Amino acid sequence: MTQEQMESAIDGIMGRLTLDDKIGQCLTLNYLGWQITGFHKRFVREFRCGGLRVTPHISASNDAYHIRKMAPHVSPAATAAKLRELHEMALDRNGIPLHMATDQEGDLSVDLVRGGIQLFPSNMGMAATGNPELAGEAFRAVARQVRVHGINMLHSPELDVNLAPDNPEIGMRSFSDDPDLCAQYGVAAMKAFMAEGVIPTAKHFPGRGDSQVDAHDQLDVLRVDRQRLDEVELYPYRALIREGLPAIMTAHNAYTALDDESVPASVSYRITTGLLREEMGFEGVITTDAIGMAGVIEYAGGQWGATVMAIKAGADLVLIREDEATTRQCWEALREAVKRKEITEARLDESVRRILRMKMRAGLFGHARPDPAATESELARPENRRLCRNVFDSCSLIVRDRENILPLPRDARALVVEPYLPLYHDKGNDADYHAGMFFESMSRYSEALQLLETRCPPTEDDWTRYRERVARHDTVVFFNAFWRGSGSNRPLIRDAVRQGKKVVVISNDLYDAYYLPSVGTVACTFGAVPQGTRMAADIVFGACRPKGTWPLRRLQQDRTADPATETDHAVSHYSKTIEKVGK
Repeated sequence: MTQEQMESAIDGIMGRLTLDDKIGQCLTLNYLGWQITGFHKRFVREFRCGGLRVTPHISASNDAYHIRKMAPHVSPAATAAKLRELHEMALDRNGIPLHMATDQEGDLSVDLVRGGIQLFPSNMGMAATGNPELAGEAFRAVARQVRVHGINMLHSPELDVNLAPDNPEIGMRSFSDDPDLCAQYGVAAMKAFMAEGVIPTAKHFPGRGDSQVDAHDQLDVLRVDRQRLDEVELYPYRALIREGLPAIMTAHNAYTALDDESVPASVSYRITTGLLREEMGFEGVITTDAIGMAGVIEYAGGQWGATVMAIKAGADLVLIREDEATTRQCWEALREAVKRKEITEARLDESVRRILRMKMRAGLFGHARPDPAATESELARPENRRLCRNVFDSCSLIVRDRENILPLPRDARALVVEPYLPLYHDKGNDADYHAGMFFESMSRYSEALQLLETRCPPTEDDWTRYRERVARHDTVVFFNAFWRGSGSNRPLIRDAVRQGKKVVVISNDLYDAYYLPSVGTVACTFGAVPQGTRMAADIVFGACRPKGTWPLRRLQQDRTADPATETDHAVSHYSKTIEKVGK
């Protein structure tokens, strides 16, 4: 389809849309679990939403969204069948296909985890391969696997340049602390997704890599000058925009070089329209991050206020991951804002046209419906499994092994300490993805192992069991899976070092090597997912020699500290002395 033909088709669609249709197109609402409930149907038919955000959680009731449980396990084919039903419901409504979005960033930041889907390393792991072409192949596999489920939009690539080692929300989700690497691998991800018919959404604009607080909890303010923003935060975005980036997600952070310190970027006209549209020349779709985060609703006076402010600021899509009552308030607030001309219908039309353009360019018209039969066959492809293993081989690295502990002898008696993270392990809870995967992989090599499974951070009961078991072992192997809000087993690790034990730490988080300088043996797989845990066991017993490269440019690879004085506070204070400059 030529540009002229596309604009003609869009003119035809616009001519038959009602105001309610237009408002709905500007909203991405929540699809929870796997069953299509009454409120899901209303989201599509009554609210006429342009898209849905697919999540594996369900709420305890329609009016108690804050109470979340894991959805029951269903097959990939059954999931695809449900998404197909939702797609058809939307097409019957007004002929416009849904954009179906999700998170599938890698490592623990994934929403599709069941039924044998191959889960790849974090973005920083992709950069640690040192091979953008291999990373591109992996991103294409990710896109194929979500596309056969019926998902056609990913809220990635993540372009935040992670300058803060103690960043509570980004960390391994970033490709690097180097803007060039973030741009290089971001372009690879964008092109791979688009090649497989999936819409990439770069985030979190203008950049959250220097955040000190989680935007889910409060507004973070970045106080750096405009030159720093241009050289670091904005650099990857300019690179992807030049390559035809179709969508960008704005952050719920404030930037003093761009607007008042109280104004989040997601509702800032100066940032959304002034910087991104007018100065940077971005012509694609702008979506907000989830509008229910504290970083924006405290400023806007609620989700409905934030919804209106975001559209007024220049956003095209508002992501509303809320219950039906709150979603209705947002929808009605936007409708009233248009009716009283606080937002003109012409302004709304601009956004709807951009959204339709994005959907047409991605091939959603005519190819929106997934084929459930193809879903199972795609996930069963042995090439996907081999590719996933190859990526983990290429990114994993032994950060240091000062005392040459690795590899462990196969008859070594060792205590294996592994975390149980309900938010992530229960998300899978099937034969392919569950708690205890690391110990299972370790047991392939040795029968002389004892498991200690802990919560993160460890509870008082965990400490009691740890003390009793560690006293009987000279060697302790920790798999320190870590993610935002999940805590860490670092206190247990430091205690084992102080006792003079032989300590091996295998982590999904490269910053563990930085925060645990007293540990002499540290390796990173960049993934607390099935292939990542298998790789970790292989590293411990010498079945492979990882080939990863150091993906950070502002942190040295090796540090040493006195275990008697090492604490998270001391290391965090040290991290703030790192020079944070641009290229």
